[in-house]
Amino acid sequence: MIRQHLRRQRGITLIELLAGIIVSGIFTAIAFQMVMAVFSHQESTSSHINLRQEANIIITQVRQYHQEEAAFSFDEVVSSRMDIEFTEASDINETSPPLDRSESYRVAFTLTDNNTQRDFSFESSLQGAASGDTDSVAIERPEEEDEDEEPDENDDLREWMRSENVFIFSNTIDQSGQVDSFINNQGTIIRDGTRYEETSSSSGNTFEVRVQGSGDDQYFAPVEDSPFDVPELRDEEWYEERGYSDDDTLEDGMRLIDDDIRIAGSGNAEDVIIVAEEDDVTLVGGGEISGFLFAPNGTVTIRGNTDFTGIIAAEDVDFRGGTSITFGTYTDDTEFPF
Repeated sequence: MIRQHLRRQRGITLIELLAGIIVSGIFTAIAFQMVMAVFSHQESTSSHINLRQEANIIITQVRQYHQEEAAFSFDEVVSSRMDIEFTEASDINETSPPLDRSESYRVAFTLTDNNTQRDFSFESSLQGAASGDTDSVAIERPEEEDEDEEPDENDDLREWMRSENVFIFSNTIDQSGQVDSFINNQGTIIRDGTRYEETSSSSGNTFEVRVQGSGDDQYFAPVEDSPFDVPELRDEEWYEERGYSDDDTLEDGMRLIDDDIRIAGSGNAEDVIIVAEEDDVTLVGGGEISGFLFAPNGTVTIRGNTDFTGIIAAEDVDFRGGTSITFGTYTDDTEFPF
């Protein structure tokens, strides 16, 4: 009877064993591919951010050479860890004679990361002094105050912003939709009392700027507390003495101050300062604007395919899809409206 019972017992057949191995292999392969895809995406994102930062460093230093009318070689400004290839579109050769700051130049090059073989193409321009430098906020500084006058309590704040290259100074930064580009140019972002710098990956403490294109999103990580709060308005007399008015006609060198400001349309203007005393500053409708946006009690909103280059200080900042935001580096003549 026992022998009959044992004969009736069936083990795992060879076919069943092979089927189990095949199914396990399929699941293992799928899991491996998913893990590798995650690592590949992280590596690609990190590479893209590193290339973008490298390009920002290069163009910032080239602009400085342009302003100083100095001779330079790209070898002096290119990191040794990357291969650099300059495209035919560039007006500047690898070794250039002294640049004439009154002339405009087109700069275009490609960076290649040796580790990932990822390319990053960069194109910009150096604007001649005669046509205005759209990549810097070169706003005329007011006349020096009398030595007998008491020191301005905001002197330390302004000097700190200049030394830290503060790009955006705000309590909150909101975003609705992907921006076309966000060029930080080694600038610093102050958000809710904390100084942030660009980082290569996302974590629990970072905030994200969503940019059109795969892997183009940018992440900013907290570094340290800000020693200053969002700046406050100056006295009315200060703005009056420097020609600020409520005339919102968009033009170069405009000094605009009002309770609530909305600039609509596709006009272009350089070196403007826009100050909202009580509410918001809104740029909408396209166009290219460079300068300083200041809304200490409201929101600076940039939307509608508008390209802005400069510095922003506000209670809140809101970017909408389709816009391009670029940090305009400080100059010795940058005027602070606070």
